[in-house]
Amino acid sequence: MSTNNVPAYTPRNDNDPGPTASASAGHVSMMNDVLISQLPPDRLLSSIRTMVLASDVNAKIFASSLLSRGWTSALPLSTEYPGKEDRIPIEYLRASLRLLLGASHANATIFVSLVRSELREPSAASLHDFDNLFAEPGPSESLIDLLSMTRIRLTAGVVVPAFELFTVLSTTFTERRIRLRPGTLRSKLVEAGGDMVQAAQAFKESGDRSEKAKVSLVKLIDHLLECRKYCLDADCFFPFTRAIPQMMDTAQLVFNDSIKAYHIPDYTAVCRVRRSSKPLAKIWLGKLEVPRLFFGLWQLSSPAWGSASQEEIIEGMGEMISNGLVAADMADHYADAEIIFGQFRKQCIFPPGERESIICATKYCQFARVPADEVIDRDWVLLK
Repeated sequence: MSTNNVPAYTPRNDNDPGPTASASAGHVSMMNDVLISQLPPDRLLSSIRTMVLASDVNAKIFASSLLSRGWTSALPLSTEYPGKEDRIPIEYLRASLRLLLGASHANATIFVSLVRSELREPSAASLHDFDNLFAEPGPSESLIDLLSMTRIRLTAGVVVPAFELFTVLSTTFTERRIRLRPGTLRSKLVEAGGDMVQAAQAFKESGDRSEKAKVSLVKLIDHLLECRKYCLDADCFFPFTRAIPQMMDTAQLVFNDSIKAYHIPDYTAVCRVRRSSKPLAKIWLGKLEVPRLFFGLWQLSSPAWGSASQEEIIEGMGEMISNGLVAADMADHYADAEIIFGQFRKQCIFPPGERESIICATKYCQFARVPADEVIDRDWVLLK
């Protein structure tokens, strides 16, 4: 089994902020749900076992969850999963773990800590074979495993190893000269591009500003640019369009003058917006007259909620505008929503006067404590 191009994994400091820290509490539920959806049965049961043995209340929650689903066999809390006769279906384990995490913030902390401790072990990566990522027309088992590994890491707040795995993916795509057709493989790689966007957002919140993190992020950007160049030269679909602007924006924001300046590639696909003739109810927001209905750009890339290509998103936004929904709601916390909206508004072809009528409502999400001597106002937000 080949171990070429396998990224090295660095232990994470438990004091670093992560998904269960107050600094990112807005992300906790979704991120933990992603972890639950990606972990194999033995890790799910290991986490449940730890919680159940720590609290009688947790034991009752787990037992009640299984009984409500018709599972009456003995609970295998003292043996390795799977037991000889009592293999608990994985959907039961996932449902039970969701109940446990919802019952107590302490359980959520235990869960993420257990996942992180296992991610310190290099065996999960060093034994993985990346040579077969594109061994078949559809998504290979190797590709699905790699994407699962990245999702587990980025949602557990161990982001740099996820960057390194994404670098392996984009490099292999370029080296193998992959040409994507519409189908499951293309859709899966578009999802991977969305995961990269989510990884960039998770990295901003992680607090990791190490040299290793900077090198890993810059390397990923460079390989994504090489992959994009290959696709442009070969006139084939590039699945990671959304990842490049978000990664560049993250690098410039986090590392500022310590890295080279990036020029975010222009979005070149043609998008035309029709003039709407449909009357919509409107209200006044200060000096702005806006529709009563806004369309939301929330979590455009999420392993839990799904993802789409930039082309699909911009086409959908064009339909919204063409039907009179000219106001969009977003936030910096929602990954690349503002970047995509900006590219849409700047580069799509609009009827005369229509571009100026488009309205963006955005907000800054502050999850860390604000010092008592600081005043939160417009200037404060812009400085952030």
